[in-house]
Amino acid sequence: MRRSNPIILGALLAVAALWGCNNANPNGKGDKPEKPPGLEAQPERLAFLCVTPGCDDTQSVNVHVNGTRRAAIKRIILRGEAADDFAFTSSEPAPFVVGANAGFDIEVRYTPKGAPIPGMVELVVTYTDASPEESPDRLEPGELSIPLVRRIVGEPILEATPSALSFGVVPSGETKTLAVHVANAGFGNVALGLESATAEATQVTAELGPGTSLVPGAAIDLPVTFKPFDEGYVNTTLTLKPTSPDVEPAKVQVEGTSLSAQKLAVEPGEAIDFGELAQGKTRPVQLKLVNIGGADLTVTAIAVDDSTGNLSVTQPELSEPIVIAPLERVPVEILVGGTTPGEVNVTVTVSSDDPLVPSLAIHVTGTITQPKLTVTPAQLDFGTVPVGWVMNRPVELKNTGFGKLTVKNITLVAGSSNLFQLASLPALPMMLDRDERVAIDVEFRAETMATFNGWLSVETDDPVNPFQEVPLSAVAGSCEAGCPISHGTPSCTNGACEVGTCDPGWYDTDQSAASGCECKEVGTDPGEFCMDAVDVGTLTDTDEDQAQRTGIVPLTDDVDLYRFYGKDATSVFGEDYKVKIRLDSADPNIRMCVYRHDTGSHDSDCYFSNESCPSNRSYQKNGSYGAEDGADYIIKVFRDPGVGPTCTAYTLFMSNGI
Repeated sequence: MRRSNPIILGALLAVAALWGCNNANPNGKGDKPEKPPGLEAQPERLAFLCVTPGCDDTQSVNVHVNGTRRAAIKRIILRGEAADDFAFTSSEPAPFVVGANAGFDIEVRYTPKGAPIPGMVELVVTYTDASPEESPDRLEPGELSIPLVRRIVGEPILEATPSALSFGVVPSGETKTLAVHVANAGFGNVALGLESATAEATQVTAELGPGTSLVPGAAIDLPVTFKPFDEGYVNTTLTLKPTSPDVEPAKVQVEGTSLSAQKLAVEPGEAIDFGELAQGKTRPVQLKLVNIGGADLTVTAIAVDDSTGNLSVTQPELSEPIVIAPLERVPVEILVGGTTPGEVNVTVTVSSDDPLVPSLAIHVTGTITQPKLTVTPAQLDFGTVPVGWVMNRPVELKNTGFGKLTVKNITLVAGSSNLFQLASLPALPMMLDRDERVAIDVEFRAETMATFNGWLSVETDDPVNPFQEVPLSAVAGSCEAGCPISHGTPSCTNGACEVGTCDPGWYDTDQSAASGCECKEVGTDPGEFCMDAVDVGTLTDTDEDQAQRTGIVPLTDDVDLYRFYGKDATSVFGEDYKVKIRLDSADPNIRMCVYRHDTGSHDSDCYFSNESCPSNRSYQKNGSYGAEDGADYIIKVFRDPGVGPTCTAYTLFMSNGI
């Protein structure tokens, strides 16, 4: 050992003494702050290194009372989900009193009984001031919490072998028991608790003892019993559930049969969908023939009914019959060849000596894909377009093949006139299912009189025709030569194509010559004067009469008038008079006003009195018992001033007595 230098040591002691004198508290006490009154634990927490179930570890803690007040210890408890693995002994049993600056000891014992339960455990000491007298310095009631820390390391893993149990043939009413090896394949000290072992089928049970727990490396053989109640085949899942939700359950597939005769089945099922397969490709489909009966089964033939030649059975080769023992499986391979595009719906028939189903049908479905693009029209001719016009024409892209079609690119081929443009283009690439379609607009601007050409190119994954071109043509002509006005007469007075006049019953609502007179009147247009109004007739309350009329308001200043007489008929039992008028339209700017002229009989003159213009476009007038409520009604349908017209229709509903 190296010896200390006495000179250096003496100097250090002198400096320390001098520092201590210069920093001494004038009251003679150190500068360490006083602790607040109450209880304090030393150590603040207890750590237990015991890690395996069955071990035993004891730790001590001293509880000290700080301050000048005595403390009354009311109770000492353990708190937490894993508290059952702990026990404690206090140097004094609660309740008791501890003097100021005094303390007591508590011994805590940890004896884990099984798998460690997650969660915090605390030793809790509840206290208050021991004096019954009230004073400013008395202790506030409280509790001291001492954490009990357990050392938990590792990871439990639940493992069950074998993963599948086959009980074979067990006659109805008899039982058979097999074992499943259940182990904790994890590491460390974390034990694994088993909560349950249950199967979906009631014929299968497992005998799991209460409180079963496995440390890492430990295992048990779990008895599993198959007891069929009557003849049948059972294929079920046995689930081993651990107590901890953080551990994955283990699953064992269990099967057995109590059928006395042979029976053919198919795994995974009798309906097989192979999805989509591109033409020219092949795909094997695997399945198994299984005898779920209790006697040997003989398969004599496997036949495929497919006129398209898309399916064939490549395994097994049935040069002679195949005998399948109970619960034995024979693999079958069906080869799907993409010969003919289209939907596939083929039946594969298995013939056997199954007494109930000698011919078992397996349905195979899917699609042999070959997408195909069809463009309409094949050639786009704008005809003669008046100079100054901009005209759009649609081109439709449709997938008329099978499987998804990918549209990769849509462009105008180099050399096309720049007066042709793509007005609307979807995000590319895009997918089109069978019979799905999308439209794109090609725009032509007639800027100068001449003939113009172009080509629209569409690139897809159509295996036969990946590039398709649509020729474009247009003639920009004079107004007189190319001013077609649908349902009207053109006007070229100003050198531009305009709507001159519209045919009777047609209107140019959008003020566009390109669309012509596009708005058609519904029936006869009601006038805005009394003599031109539509007379609906008489609506009698006792007959619960009702009527409706449909029209349009295609011009800004257009007004439609309707009129009817609301008759108040005699009623013995009460008042039936109730006139209702409602205007319905998708155009919110179409309004109505209702006028009522009280009269005992219909008057041929129009009286615009008692005006009502409801904002919700609904009007109602109720009668009064014993009085004459008959009246003439006029309904004015019009458009809000300052709002442009539309060709949207309206419907007027009128009734009395409903």
